[in-house]
Amino acid sequence: MSEFYQLTPKDAKGEPYPFTQLEGKVVLIVNVASKCGFTPQYKGLEELNQKYKDKNVQILGFPCNQFGHQEPGTNEEIANFCSLNYGVSFPVLDKIDVNGDKTDPVYKYLKSQKAPQPWIATQKPFGTRWTSPSPKSNPNSTRLPARSYCRNRNVQNASWLDLKEDTSDLSPTSAREKFYQLSPLDNSLSPFSFNQLRNKVILVVNVALYCGFRFQYKRLEALQKKYEHRGFTIVGFPCNQFLFQEPLTNEKIIERCRNKYDVTFPIMNKIHVNGPETDEVYKFLKESKHGLWGTKRVKWNFEKFLIDRDGNVVARYSTFTTPEAISGKIEELLQQKKM
Repeated sequence: MSEFYQLTPKDAKGEPYPFTQLEGKVVLIVNVASKCGFTPQYKGLEELNQKYKDKNVQILGFPCNQFGHQEPGTNEEIANFCSLNYGVSFPVLDKIDVNGDKTDPVYKYLKSQKAPQPWIATQKPFGTRWTSPSPKSNPNSTRLPARSYCRNRNVQNASWLDLKEDTSDLSPTSAREKFYQLSPLDNSLSPFSFNQLRNKVILVVNVALYCGFRFQYKRLEALQKKYEHRGFTIVGFPCNQFLFQEPLTNEKIIERCRNKYDVTFPIMNKIHVNGPETDEVYKFLKESKHGLWGTKRVKWNFEKFLIDRDGNVVARYSTFTTPEAISGKIEELLQQKKM
């Protein structure tokens, strides 16, 4: 018997839920949260459940409060929320840890399995989904054929993307100079010429106050205070394109950033970072530094572009790369002399 079927997590009532009852089924395991920006995926998961439950497909939800404390409820509260808001009928089990010293045995097992290309993971975000082998296609398999990250509230039509930093070759000289020719609008709709940023190391970040990663505001400000006297600055661009997580006006955004996070770095006019209305700054950044597999599209809030003293876009970091993780690269760039 596969080790998978020997696992026995607890259900929402604290009773054993032996995986032996899953033999012969295709299983989709999802770590879930009721206050996450991706919570609407509950609806899509339930639609999958209704569509395939008679074909030996089983979805299992494991609530987890480790990502931005977005699942604070009790098991009973979670079950009521799922049932009342999304009509969830698939099992939502006991709340667990999926990372760290208290990782549940189910997730220890899942994470130990090597998923085949191209879905090898480099991050551990919420919304990770696992599927078990189809017994018909490979009855003896103990490997998990897919671990996938959904960046879309529509589960059935999701775009499966992994996020990691890109550190490919530098932009040509003409592109470097173009950076300083950019002049976006600041939060009061006045031109903010990037020419004033010459000889600085710059971190450009698309931000949102209602995003689960908004805690990064404090960490960004810590970077600003640590390095600004050495010629470093952060420039934040509010964006409402990712699940409408920045609905406020410029004035309200600035007020909340200052009052709640003590932000001192420039917060600009709210813009689009993708699509036909993409701001010129992001057209330049995305053309200069592509993402994983050559993609240009910004995947989520708090992606980061790092620019050196000469206007080169030298690195692109995912949402999951914390500001402090970039400090080593910032130090390196600050020590370099301008060409």
